[in-house]
Amino acid sequence: MHKMTITPSGIAVLDNDDELSKCVLERGINQDGIVSANILPLLKEGDWVIDGGAALGDHSFPYWQKVRPSGKVIAFEACEEFYKCLRYNCPEVECYRAILWDQL
Repeated sequence: MHKMTITPSGIAVLDNDDELSKCVLERGINQDGIVSANILPLLKEGDWVIDGGAALGDHSFPYWQKVRPSGKVIAFEACEEFYKCLRYNCPEVECYRAILWDQL
């Protein structure tokens, strides 16, 4: 089990998470190149975005920045540790500790 840690820059990451937390520590919460280059140009203020598997919020946060103030981001994260970080990093995003699934 990973423990949530708040970095000096105010971002919640997980201890001993070698991949995503390390990337967020290096780039920041809203500096994912794929999101910046390929997804954000498609969004505009007022859009609604669903982020399935939101993890730390490294995509949810820049989506929210792009669609605010009248847009909305709804984020889903099933892992409890990631969900805690998501809630901390994205307080303006509507977050659910759940998964998106094609069946009931």
